[in-house]
Amino acid sequence: MMKKIIVTLVVFLLMFSSAVKADLQWRCAKNYTATLADGAANAAEAVVDTLQKVQDAKEYVENARLAVDGTRVTLGAAGTTGAVAATLQGATAVVETAEAGVAIAETAGAATVAVAVGATAGTLIGQGVNWLVSICWDPVCSIQSDTPDATSIYSGAATDEEVQSLIPNLVLQATGQTITIDDFTNAGESGETSLQFLSEGIRLFLGLARGAAAAADGRTDETLSAVTDLEAALAAFPATISDFATALQEATLESPVAALQSANDTYNGDELQVNETNGITELADLDLRTAFIDGFDTVGDSLDAAIVSATSATYSPLITSGDTQGLFVDLTSDRYQQFLADCGTQGSACLPPEEIAVTEALLTAAGVSFSDISDIGASIAAFDADTSVCPDTETSLSADANTTTQSLADVLSQSVSESSTSGSWLDIDLEESPVTLEAREASGTTETGGEATPSSEGSGCSLIMNFGAVPGIILLSFVALPVLLRKRQK
Repeated sequence: MMKKIIVTLVVFLLMFSSAVKADLQWRCAKNYTATLADGAANAAEAVVDTLQKVQDAKEYVENARLAVDGTRVTLGAAGTTGAVAATLQGATAVVETAEAGVAIAETAGAATVAVAVGATAGTLIGQGVNWLVSICWDPVCSIQSDTPDATSIYSGAATDEEVQSLIPNLVLQATGQTITIDDFTNAGESGETSLQFLSEGIRLFLGLARGAAAAADGRTDETLSAVTDLEAALAAFPATISDFATALQEATLESPVAALQSANDTYNGDELQVNETNGITELADLDLRTAFIDGFDTVGDSLDAAIVSATSATYSPLITSGDTQGLFVDLTSDRYQQFLADCGTQGSACLPPEEIAVTEALLTAAGVSFSDISDIGASIAAFDADTSVCPDTETSLSADANTTTQSLADVLSQSVSESSTSGSWLDIDLEESPVTLEAREASGTTETGGEATPSSEGSGCSLIMNFGAVPGIILLSFVALPVLLRKRQK
């Protein structure tokens, strides 16, 4: 009576026969954990560090602005004519050039930070979702509410307020970075996209955990309510996936060094230096002359300090583009295979410790626990090591660089592109989970509200779920695997 939910990564290029063998390895939902183990948290740290250095450079440029404006105020009428006025005008132009450069860099940096931490934390959240679906929605598991006597275990999809209250801590657990909701919203469209990406992954985890706990407690109505909400959440993912894939592919750190150097060259150029010299001569008042010299020198010193700060940072895209190496490491076939093997021999040591911390934090937030799982990391590692849910994992990838190496953006964009043309998103059917089937049978209704129809052994259509290679999301599709997948008879 129980149909098996096949939990796996679906790369939609499987639909094209010429690439099937090469792409089978990438179907496994665990593959991007291997990439995270190679330093995604370090990548997020590098982005944050670069943004900090840009902001330090901005402060130095602001000091230059204060020096120019302050000198103009101090000089008063003496600063409005001749070489003195020309010097102040030139210094102002220098500062404006520097300001424009650091403004562009700061905006790009804030957006890149939001996407980087979103990608890292979202991947770990998605891995937790993947594991949770595997152990609790096929089959029904031992998950239980920490407040079993509560009026309700599942009382509806998590609200925006609840979800957003969890994000700063989950990002901290995943990346070690302190990022607020305001940091996301102030980062513009990319920040909002990243926030949505994280939010939907968290909402799914909470819904799946509480829904499964309600099912384990025999709360049929709550279980079916959870199924309804989860199906709606899954249906909303394509747009989020597409938006985040674009943001991730385009996210890059912009360097202000060229603008700062240009400003500094103008400052040290003959024209401005001659104007300063003549301006000093024009100012007969010793105090005004001193203020003029000090102000002009402060502009130069501030520009020098800004350049030092900016040049100490690294400016890269998140995803490798051509010969430009991205901060996120691409996943290779060999690394993927090694990760699976390590999980079989090393247990939880194969996992990024951040993944375990994020999953445990989400379980706590959901208010659930397990009666038979004391070590969450060991459970996740055992799932990752089980290659039975990753068909043909021993098959070598082809020599084609597009299949022997996958970036996060590759998997994300390809999956969305193929799904949009195939219409596979419309075929998702959470009704095939044994959790749902048992609840339907207990309630005596079908998903459409009619009387339940007894199902026959082997007549179900399995649910394919793609999590791990795409952080924090679920990509779902029906793929023509005749032995495992059959349309449900209604």
